[in-house]
Amino acid sequence: MNFINNTDVVTTKRLLKKITKIEPLAHPRKVDKLLALYGAGDLGQMANKYFNKIGIEVGLVVDKQSEIWRRKDCWNGVNVLSPEEVSTKQKKHIY
Repeated sequence: MNFINNTDVVTTKRLLKKITKIEPLAHPRKVDKLLALYGAGDLGQMANKYFNKIGIEVGLVVDKQSEIWRRKDCWNGVNVLSPEEVSTKQKKHIY
């Protein structure tokens, strides 16, 4: 589909209906490895809340200031490590 000109509302709705009926090329993949986040700040916390909401456990958070973040309540139960503390074995088994 090419859009050279702006479309009107009726055409837009028709195109959206057409698009939603197309079978996607990719499907969600089951998370079967440890999920790691890089960054424990605001965006990391937001990502953690989102993953928890959809049933995916965050198993590891990597942050340069891990000493500070591992004491915060928001990361209770989650392993918070500095980049240097992440083992080779962990690196092979994380997303």
